[in-house]
Parts: sequence; C-alpha cells; structure tokens
Amino acid sequence: MPTPPDPPDPSAALAAFAALFDAGAFWEAHEVLEGLWRVDGDPVWQGLIQIAAAGVHLQRGRPDPAARVLDRALGHLAARESPHVDLPTVRARAEALRDATRAEGPAAVFLLTPLLRPRPRPRRA
Repeated sequence: MPTPPDPPDPSAALAAFAALFDAGAFWEAHEVLEGLWRVDGDPVWQGLIQIAAAGVHLQRGRPDPAARVLDRALGHLAARESPHVDLPTVRARAEALRDATRAEGPAAVFLLTPLLRPRPRPRRA
C-alpha cells in the first residue's frame, strides 16, 4: 500500500513564499502555499494565498478584483494567531494595501513587498 506524501514543512513553505512574494512572483508564491493549505486547511495559509492573488490582479491592472480578494484575505486572517507569521503586521499591511488599491488602483502594487518578516523567537531564560 503506498504511503501518503509527507505534509509540507510550514517553515520551509513560508520562507519560499516570502522569497517569491518579495521578488514580485505572486503567482508562484501562491502556488507554494497551496499544497500546505490543502493539507491542513488553516485559514492563515488561505489568507496569505489570497494576498498573493491580489498581487497578481494588481500586476494585471485589475484593482477592483484585487481589493475584493484582499477583503476575503483579511477575513481569513482576522482574530487568528500563528506560530509562523506575524499576523498583526500582515493584517495591517493587507489593510493598507486594500485601501491604497481602492484609492490609487494598480499603482498600489508598490505596497506589496516585503509582506512578511520573520517572527521574533521567544527568549529563553
């Protein structure tokens, strides 16, 4: 009987996502987290995927769909915590991007990167 594949490593997937996202490769960044989200269904991954999808819309000059996708992303990220992502910062950046997208249109794409910063590690006593 074949064994199921190992689930993706969240830290490695997030690092790859951040590198691609920060390089403006929003579609590719979205693809990196897709497998992780499909395995565990965590709304945080879905929210990050949707932020990357908004980047694709902005690159294509489509601010209205980008703003709608950002609204959905913020819904997935609301009132959540993650050991992997500094969600308050991501939410604040996504809100600023959504607002700029509505005000400035596709020019708001400049606000997309960098999105993620490594979470500070807790200090051990």
